[in-house]
Amino acid sequence: MKKKFLTFTENLLLSLEQFTHDVLSQPVIINKTYWEAVNIEKEKRKQARREKQKYYNTINRLAKYGYLIKEKKNNQIALKFTNKGMLKLQKIKWKNTKPKNKLSKKEFCLVVFDIPENKKRIRNLFRKCLYELGFNKIQKSVFASNNEMVDEIKQLIKNCELENHVQVMIARKA
Repeated sequence: MKKKFLTFTENLLLSLEQFTHDVLSQPVIINKTYWEAVNIEKEKRKQARREKQKYYNTINRLAKYGYLIKEKKNNQIALKFTNKGMLKLQKIKWKNTKPKNKLSKKEFCLVVFDIPENKKRIRNLFRKCLYELGFNKIQKSVFASNNEMVDEIKQLIKNCELENHVQVMIARKA
């Protein structure tokens, strides 16, 4: 499988996740120290300024599109991933991964969900993630795959706080 190119935004999301110990409960504090950690090699000042501006523009764009929540605390900016941001992060991680195991011809991984209308946006993003993982739609809220993806789907469900709305199982054809 050919490795896919990660965009600046995708790399930034991955580095933000690595920087936090617990992404769901601990916000990232942006300060000069963090910027220096992201900017490994200092190039010319002009180039560094452009990179810094690109970094902050990307953070603002991610917040504008609903991937991050920005809050000002004591002259610093605190960032936290939203459910949409967690889905995006999960999709980036899956970009370069291969499916673990193929199931036998009589088995398949089945995902059934009933996500309420007030979480419509998360539901649509969840469907997109299932398509990207190689699932096929059987019905509007029933997807199946011949790859064993239970762990990945369970992680996605946990990150999106959809535990009460999604069921994942390995099914056998009769």
